[in-house]
Amino acid sequence: MDTVKAIQNFAKLDNQSSFCTIANYILLNIDDIKDITITKLGEKTHTSAATITRFCKALGFDGFKNFKFFLIWERDSFLKNVRNLPANSNYQDCGLLAALQKNMQTYLTQQESFRKAAQVINMSSKIYIYGMGGNVNLIRIFHNYLTRLNIQAVFLADRDDQIAYSHFVNAESLNIIVSYKFRDSRWKNIFENIRANKGQCLVISKKIKNNPYLKASDLVLDFEFSEGFLFYRDNAEVSMLTIMLLIIESLMIQTTAKNTLKKQDVF
Repeated sequence: MDTVKAIQNFAKLDNQSSFCTIANYILLNIDDIKDITITKLGEKTHTSAATITRFCKALGFDGFKNFKFFLIWERDSFLKNVRNLPANSNYQDCGLLAALQKNMQTYLTQQESFRKAAQVINMSSKIYIYGMGGNVNLIRIFHNYLTRLNIQAVFLADRDDQIAYSHFVNAESLNIIVSYKFRDSRWKNIFENIRANKGQCLVISKKIKNNPYLKASDLVLDFEFSEGFLFYRDNAEVSMLTIMLLIIESLMIQTTAKNTLKKQDVF
């Protein structure tokens, strides 16, 4: 669960920190989170409502209500997945291998979309990449492969840096956006900046019904199934990285074809 992982990181802070106190209380009482109000949390942790709100915003939420909603949703989703596993099943087979097989079948029907994504990348004069949290390391692999193909793209891991360069896109810019859930509140700013400057959007994400960001994008490469829960967080790294590698493969095929035509023209 992404939110739990983020709370655990705060719990590792100096034990005199207010954020550490709040994080530890929530982790110890996560089963009762539905009944915890901001007032009750403040009383139990001897902190103010303003401090709790800052804690929630530091995690990427608008406030305590938004934070509580996502924490309950992630916890309940995790418990539901665990309860639904057959008694004689292997957890990893059901959560990871089965999901990967289904997602790979979906990719076989999306080959034209991968070719289109490669064409858009090749035609774009400026490319900006956006991604947060656990997706950063996946994007670094993707960015490295783009560089090897002599395709220049801007990617900075810091979220505020991503918001900064989203102000400078234009109609000739391609914005590659990688996110599993679009949970972070900064995504709203990024999409608004891109749209205000008429930039193109290529999104790599899990299929989310009625998601406004996916609806507003020019091209979406998505997958339907989560790979299960690993280390208390919803996992989809293999499926997301596979999409990126399939784009790279399409780019390599197009580059090879282009070079072959050039050689034929010479002769």
